[in-house]
Amino acid sequence: APLKVAIDRLFALPFNATQGQTGLLGKKMLLVMTTGQPKDRDGREGLELLLQRMCAFTGMTWLGSITTGTNDQPVAAQETFLQSAYALGASL
Repeated sequence: APLKVAIDRLFALPFNATQGQTGLLGKKMLLVMTTGQPKDRDGREGLELLLQRMCAFTGMTWLGSITTGTNDQPVAAQETFLQSAYALGASL
């Protein structure tokens, strides 16, 4: 529910901005997501599409995403995911 409220408020920004610009213009967005589901059932595609369209609508820049499902292995034990997430964050 809190994410839905944030998304709703973001979509209203361009209509409240002066001269068609928002405070989000040129800001960067990326998704780092972990779930308790396997990658083929975690819903990432829908969330990525929503965030990409939100970026296009508000003038933000979509940088991409890195996601993982935990399955039987905790995220803390997924060294490749942790290194990729760190590198993506450092690129900001």
